[in-house]
Parts: sequence; C-alpha cells; structure tokens
Amino acid sequence: MNGTLQGVATRKSKVKLESETLMSKVLRVVFLIIFDLGSIWFIRNAISLGFDQLAVVIGVILVMNTVIFLLPGAYPYRWMAVGLSFLILFVIYPIVFTVYVAFTNYGDGHLLTREQAIPLIEKTTYLPESGKSYSWTAFKTPSGDYALWLIAPDGKSYIAIPGHEIEPVTSGDPRIGELDAKGIPASIEGYKRLNTLLAATDKNLPNIKFGVEGGKTVQVRSPSEAAELAIRYKYDEATDAVTDQSNGDVYNNVQGTFTTKDGKTISPCMVSAWLQRAILGRAMDRSHRHHLDATRVVPQHGAHA
Repeated sequence: MNGTLQGVATRKSKVKLESETLMSKVLRVVFLIIFDLGSIWFIRNAISLGFDQLAVVIGVILVMNTVIFLLPGAYPYRWMAVGLSFLILFVIYPIVFTVYVAFTNYGDGHLLTREQAIPLIEKTTYLPESGKSYSWTAFKTPSGDYALWLIAPDGKSYIAIPGHEIEPVTSGDPRIGELDAKGIPASIEGYKRLNTLLAATDKNLPNIKFGVEGGKTVQVRSPSEAAELAIRYKYDEATDAVTDQSNGDVYNNVQGTFTTKDGKTISPCMVSAWLQRAILGRAMDRSHRHHLDATRVVPQHGAHA
C-alpha cells in the first residue's frame, strides 16, 4: 500500500516537473524572440545611420545569446550570458574602437556620418544681394502655428505666415489689433503676440520658412532680424562636391573635409573611412570609388557664414 502511494506521488512529481520544464522552455523562447527582434531592429537602424561596427557588435551578442539559450549543451553559459553581453558591449568593444579611431580622422569636426552631415551643410543659409531684411515680432496661435509681423527699413509693415504669400499691411485691416507706439499690433486674428524674450529663445522659429516655398520666403536670422535667406551650399552626389551658391566656390571631398583649391573648408566635416564605406557602398562602382573609400563626410563650418 505504501509502495503504491509512493509510486503515485512520484508520478505526480514527475508530471509537475515536466510541466514546469515545458513552461520554462516556452518563456525562454518567448523572451529570446523579443530579444532577437529588438536586436534586429537596433542593427537595422545602426546600419542605416552608418554605425556598422556597433551593428556588428550587437549582431555578435544576438547570435551568442540565441545559441546559448537554444542549445541544451550550452545550458551552463546561460548564467553568464548577460554578463558576457555587457562585457562585449561596454568593455571589449570600446577598447577595440578606441584603438581603431586612433588611426582615423574621427575627432572634433569628424563626428557625423555622411547622411547626417550633408543635410546640415545644405541647411546653411546666406543673405543674397537682392535679399531684404526686416525687424520682426512673432505671433502664435493656441495650436502652435506661427506668424511674423515684419517691418522693413523703409517703415513698411508685412504679415508673413508659412504657406501664404507675404502680404503688405493695409490700413484698416480688420484682422489686425491695436498698434503700439512702435507700430506693432497686440494681436493678429487668431494669433497672440509672443513676449520678446520667449520669441528670441524659441528654437522653432529659425527653422520655419514664412511665405510660400519656391517663392519669396523669410526666415528668422537673429533675435532682431528676419531676412529673405537663400540656401548657401548645394551638394552634388555625382561629383561628391559642394558648391557655394553665394560665390561659386567648389568644395571637393578631401579625406572627409569639403575643401576648395585654395584651402577653405566647410564645417561640419565628414567621418572616417569605415563609416563612409558603409553609407556609400552603393556608390562604390563609380569612377571615384577609390576616393570615396578613403573618406567620410562630416560638415565643418570653416567657410564664410
């Protein structure tokens, strides 16, 4: 009788153990899938931004953990998997990367990838000879839309709203509130005047083009000036060069820095070789392949502002 009870108890214990083991396997696989998907997402983003070395390191960690948590024979290493992952990512990789960058131009002015650098270069603006400048006052709607009240040197006033043509102010315009001593209204229909300090420190204003794209536009240039600015630098992917549209100077990619024949440079510059090879791999079949393979673009503002 006692032997029978013991046998039943043993069988129940085995069934319970098997159930717990199955649950453990399911949880392990689920967490591994989540980890692998997250790692793959990170790797794709790292590659798209040009950080190939970091992507490789994460890939190594992904493969290592997948093998450790799937193969029964690697069971003892599961206790060390997290520690090994952090060791590779925060100790081994930084040491190897530090040694690597010691032999490249990766440093101040060479910190960005080509995809990051070129847009920054092309955001640089200048005031053409035909461009006009104005004093400005900012207005804002409750929903966050902006408008500018512009006053030209000749005293004429204008209203500038993104997506709309800049229009001169006419006397008796019902949209305009009462003017102060400086000829600036307290409000414009739907817009409330911003405090001068708040407007000067608003990081959104300098990035907004007031007016119609492709036509006449005005941008905030300083806390006291808005102007009809134009894009200064134009990048040509075919020649891997930048043209200064203000004076016609051509800046060629010289070891990661856009440089003219007389030595002028654009800031920011470009990053080192491995980053450039990663992002420009699709262009390696071009006639200037050997040149591109040795450089990495990061903008520098060494040219005229």
